[in-house]
Amino acid sequence: TWTPINNPDTSTADLWGVVSGNNVFVVVGQSGLIISSPDNASSWTSRSSGYTDKNFWDVAFGNNKFIAVGDSGKIIVSSDNGTSWDNVSSGVSVTLNAVHFNNGVFTTGGRSGTLLTSSDNGTTWVSRNSGVTSMHLNDLTSDGSGAIFGTYSSGGMNIKSSDNGTSWSTSTVPEATGWRGIFAGKIK
Repeated sequence: TWTPINNPDTSTADLWGVVSGNNVFVVVGQSGLIISSPDNASSWTSRSSGYTDKNFWDVAFGNNKFIAVGDSGKIIVSSDNGTSWDNVSSGVSVTLNAVHFNNGVFTTGGRSGTLLTSSDNGTTWVSRNSGVTSMHLNDLTSDGSGAIFGTYSSGGMNIKSSDNGTSWSTSTVPEATGWRGIFAGKIK
């Protein structure tokens, strides 16, 4: 059963990314929107991203840090459970659509095959070669064993890293035209 909840600032803004960590939910979205809930989504508080002219497309949690990514290569980091956010340099100016945490490393990607990793909790980002330059990365996930997977916006193109985001290989899924999301897990 789903129950509607009242959240601030969402009457006209689209919501695009959600994650939980340290018993806090953080949601990001249109025009720099960030809201957080420390009480299992019973109540929500608006937070300042520092941007009203940029969309944030995804958010991830790891090592007690929340990291949100968005338009124009924007990356912001919160060390206090989503209450305040600091801007960090991604070194890119393209839209970043996805961010994921796996085995101590944050991975983000977006337009034109852009792929970046950070092993220092989002302070610095290293550009990685995804093997794809003409498509937009839409989502990232991991399977719990250290492998990271990503999916692209057209052509059924997927990527995989078995070394925590340092190197990547590509594969094409037959009959696929473009995916918005990807999930890795065991089927029982």
